Amino acid sequence: MVMFDYLVNKKGVNFRMTTHAQTAKAIREELKKAFPNVSFSVKSFSFSMGDDVRIKWTNGPTTEQVENITKKYEYGTFDGMTDLYEIDNKRNDIPQVKYIITSRTITEDIKEKTAQEIADRFGFDRNDQKAWMEKLGEWEQQAVYKKLKDVEL
Repeated sequence: MVMFDYLVNKKGVNFRMTTHAQTAKAIREELKKAFPNVSFSVKSFSFSMGDDVRIKWTNGPTTEQVENITKKYEYGTFDGMTDLYEIDNKRNDIPQVKYIITSRTITEDIKEKTAQEIADRFGFDRNDQKAWMEKLGEWEQQAVYKKLKDVEL
């Protein structure tokens, strides 16, 4: 793992930022530039055998849009079939972590509006959960998630 020489001065004392903190800082800056009107929570963590950066936001860009920016900061991937972590994205020009975890929250008002739009489109009462399954073959939450997951809000 490359340790970038990044000093932070706090109250006259210089501290070296950890690689995972540097990664979070770089991600935060890049997301702010790409999505200036969205508030992101970007936090770094260190644990036995690795580190990660966790990113959370509400509405705004899709998970795919955020991951397209952040995936370069993850130096590998976990292969569940072989139960191995493979270092397949190592770069020496940027700080990186073992995992990048993203979590997008969609507000209730948007989910409710979308659920009503779906029910109206297919001609059934939104509160009739049986109708969701009969008409769409899935529950309300599933249908709303599928409709909104690829939509920038």
